[in-house]
Amino acid sequence: MKDIINSLKDVKSNQVYHYANLEIFGYYGASEQINTSINLGNNNNANVYIVNTAVDFETEVNINIKCTGNNNSVTVKSLNIAGKDSSITNVVGVTINKGTKANSAHVNIKNFLLHNSSVILARPDLYIHTDSVECSHGCSMGYFNADQLFYLNTRGIKNAKELLLQGIINSMIVQSAEADKHIERLIDVQRLIS
Repeated sequence: MKDIINSLKDVKSNQVYHYANLEIFGYYGASEQINTSINLGNNNNANVYIVNTAVDFETEVNINIKCTGNNNSVTVKSLNIAGKDSSITNVVGVTINKGTKANSAHVNIKNFLLHNSSVILARPDLYIHTDSVECSHGCSMGYFNADQLFYLNTRGIKNAKELLLQGIINSMIVQSAEADKHIERLIDVQRLIS
């Protein structure tokens, strides 16, 4: 059975999860500051999917996941899209405690700057204090490629930026069954591009 959590705000930071199958999906498209801790005891599977979009405001989403027990699997995928005059901070920290065994943690953060005035600070932090672990992390930053946009425009696609951006967002959403339930309230691509 999955324990579905619709927002990082709904995570109980003082609770230690045991034998849980967590799926956490968070969409943040307003000026917010979120700092959440997820404490994993033994035998947990935690999948966290985060989408941050910002235009003309600052947003900050920080997650701290602590594996204090054994046999935990953690996957965090975050997508940050910064429009004009916006700033996004997204730090994902995963700590694997000393003396624990058979834990895995994988963090992937993708960032897209849509304007010269866009700012993103994104950082995947892994704090590993044991040898019995499998971990990976990645962080990418990108703009739209002018040559790709020109090529699409020459093929008659007038809204190339919107099309590419929607594809990027959809690729994130399809990874989480929970995200599909919230697709109606999700991304207004026009707002980001304008």
